[in-house]
Amino acid sequence: MSNPIDPTVGPRFYINDGSGFFTDDMTRLPAILNTPPTVYGASVLLDVDQDGDLDLVFINPR
Repeated sequence: MSNPIDPTVGPRFYINDGSGFFTDDMTRLPAILNTPPTVYGASVLLDVDQDGDLDLVFINPR
């Protein structure tokens, strides 16, 4: 999720292809989530927009 030792190293985002194989695909995250400093206090999956799909939410302690 984040690296508090080195906040210049951003989060990684992995997509599951359905067979258990994951691909790193940072293009699916908004650029602001990969712009230093990238230290987040928590993350959660929930249906924010109530469309039936889970949304990934990052919480920043600042």
